[in-house]
Amino acid sequence: MLGSFESIFPKDNPRNTRFAINYFTTIGLGGITEELREYLKHMPRLIMQQKTVKESSESTEQNDRKRKRKV
Repeated sequence: MLGSFESIFPKDNPRNTRFAINYFTTIGLGGITEELREYLKHMPRLIMQQKTVKESSESTEQNDRKRKRKV
């Protein structure tokens, strides 16, 4: 059932998440946005973790390419 609500409770980027929170709060349904508020609060940490993993992966790929050239 949660999949049905992905479009009205977006987590794809902070701008859309804030818009949904503001919209539901404005129409008096702010209580249903608690999970989104928590997600938005922790989003910077999640983004940094994803960035670190991506950079680590890219670094490993570059090192692998360098080793292949030497052989």
